[in-house]
Order: sequence, then structure tokens, then C-alpha cells
Amino acid sequence: MNRAVVLDEQQAKAIREWLNAHNKSLIADVSLIMQAAVLRVGDAVALRFDEVINGEIDIEEQKTGKRKALTLPAPVVQMIARRRAEFPHDVHVFRSQRNRSMNKQAPVRREEVSKQIAEAAKAIGIYGTVSAHSFRKAGGNALYRRSGNNIALAMTVLNHSNITDTRRYLDLDKQAVSRVINEMDL
Repeated sequence: MNRAVVLDEQQAKAIREWLNAHNKSLIADVSLIMQAAVLRVGDAVALRFDEVINGEIDIEEQKTGKRKALTLPAPVVQMIARRRAEFPHDVHVFRSQRNRSMNKQAPVRREEVSKQIAEAAKAIGIYGTVSAHSFRKAGGNALYRRSGNNIALAMTVLNHSNITDTRRYLDLDKQAVSRVINEMDL
């Protein structure tokens, strides 16, 4: 299986803009919270309105069983408030229109999120394996860069058990080698 591309912040934003422009705001909203809260797609789509309290979430990660508690940034809080106002009877923040029309209280499927994100990436010229997971990586990478390359902080937010996993996950070694090669005086 190919590893998901690590998007930069501009690429992630461009994909969300394309999704919104093509009437796929649900997928754009899922990708926003994945990036901002550095969530896995399963945790993002499973998020319920009752798990968001005063702009904070405290969830148990599906993959690891570890707790993840954090304060959400203002754009995410606003997006959740907008979705709550639009869909006051939904349990899940990211319930699909199809599930709503079938009166089924279930979130959008992870596979659908990845499929739509891959379609958007291709449409705007981003190639490689771009999936929903690329947004979690984008969030982790942005956090790493904005914290002054604090690998321990990135490791904590990603809930990794060691720094080696975080370096591999964010392709930090590849990025460092590329940067040095590009700075060579040839």
C-alpha cells in the first residue's frame, strides 16, 4: 500500500476550496478537523456533537484506545456550530446526506472521504497517494514546523510512542535531504 502524501498547508487549503466549490462541503469539513486536530479519519467522522464541549474534544482514539483531549481552533469550532445549526437532529457532526435521507444516524464513510479527497487532489494537480490521511499528516507537519521543529510535541499530538515513528510518518528525513540537496552550490 502506498503511503499517503504529506500535504503542505497551501495544498490542504486548495483541496478544501475545491471541495467547497464543488458542493462537497461535508468532505471539506472533515478534512479541516483532521488537519486542525490531527485526527485519524475514523476518529474525525465518528465525532458526535455531544463530544464537543466549549470548543474542546475529549475522545478515545479508535486505533490506539488512547485518550485525545484538545482545544479546537476557532475555524473548527465555527464549522461545528454551522453544522449543528444546519442539522440540529444529527448525532454525528459528519452525517452524510445519504444517511440523513435514509433516516440513518451514522456518519459519512471513511472510504467516501478518502475517495473525494483523492478526486479533488487530482483535479487541482496534486499527484501521488492523496487521501484523507494526508490531512492528518498535514496537521502534524504544520504543528512540527510552527513549533520550531519540536519533534516531541509532534509525537505527543500524533499519539506516537517514539520519535522514529514520527520522523517516518512526516517524511522528515526525506524533507531534510531534499532541502540540503536544493541548497547545494552547484
